[in-house]
Amino acid sequence: MMNEPISTIMTTDVVTVGPDDNLATVKELLFSKRFEHIPVVKGPNKKLVGIVTPHDLLVLNRKFEEYASIRVADVMTTKIATFRPLE
Repeated sequence: MMNEPISTIMTTDVVTVGPDDNLATVKELLFSKRFEHIPVVKGPNKKLVGIVTPHDLLVLNRKFEEYASIRVADVMTTKIATFRPLE
């Protein structure tokens, strides 16, 4: 298993959000689906541009009622590490 490509264990049907989506959408996905993170993608090629985690929402220190007016791009983490499927 140590020499297997990432493609053998990765998930391909990934739920994502866009940078212009709001945090109410992210909160719903994180808590109702019990996700640990939500990838943020942009454009027709769905380029990965960030990630949002429950921690990002906690440090924001805002009321849930305010989430509809906060964009994902304003809170997402943009320094992310990636791997290609065959690595």
